[in-house]
Amino acid sequence: MSKKPGIYYIVMFDWPEEISDKLSKKVRKFHELVNEAPWIKEIVAASGGIGIGATSIWIFWLQDYTDLNKLLRSEEEISKLYHEWTKEMQNVETMVREEVIFV
Repeated sequence: MSKKPGIYYIVMFDWPEEISDKLSKKVRKFHELVNEAPWIKEIVAASGGIGIGATSIWIFWLQDYTDLNKLLRSEEEISKLYHEWTKEMQNVETMVREEVIFV
């Protein structure tokens, strides 16, 4: 990560009761595209556990809000896939937090 603070895009969600092969493939392809893209990093992907709230969380690091806009509003395949798989999830909540760098 750079010395310039970035932003964290946090997606919390529940999987549907029945997970189709099609949905699994979309999520897998999205994961692969994130790993290939130089402008977004997958920080945490977790599911299950204990506590309140959604059962799954995915956290991404982005350099700035321009990159977040690219994820959410571009014509790129990564953006299209993001919207496709999140539409099929339940209880989707998102938030943005700005990175803190301790010096």
